[in-house]
Amino acid sequence: MEKIENILIGLLKKSHIDKKVLQAQIIASYGGIVGKKISAVSRPLYIQNDILFVGVENSVWMHQLYLLKLELINKINASLPYPLLKDIKFLIRDIKNSERIDEGLKQSGNKNTVLIPKDILETIDEVSKTICDNELRNAFTKLMIKDAENKLKKEEKHCLST
Repeated sequence: MEKIENILIGLLKKSHIDKKVLQAQIIASYGGIVGKKISAVSRPLYIQNDILFVGVENSVWMHQLYLLKLELINKINASLPYPLLKDIKFLIRDIKNSERIDEGLKQSGNKNTVLIPKDILETIDEVSKTICDNELRNAFTKLMIKDAENKLKKEEKHCLST
């Protein structure tokens, strides 16, 4: 019996949106991939032409991350089914006032509820707009939101255990 992950990947490749899904996955999982220290001073902005643009707190961190660029590209590509990123460009941005994934981990009254940051929801919406079939688009959107919730819950449990 074939894994649902393999079936979905095959379906997404046939739909020609697998690349956009992987881009959304990079943006959504950035903090978990690069680690707490780097995600505390940087934030993924967008991906264009297989280049990840990352906002960085200041020029000192921008230089440090530039030195780690190859390692970061390899880490991010290793988290994907196939390598996608070719480069990372660092831009100085005020990331303190931006919505961040770790700030989006606030719980409401229900212990199982996780607030998904606005930028992740916008990315999911942008990718799902490319799917013509309404039923498939709705199923895909629900799946991606559930995936984001699960990843945020895992990251939250990891943060609480340290």
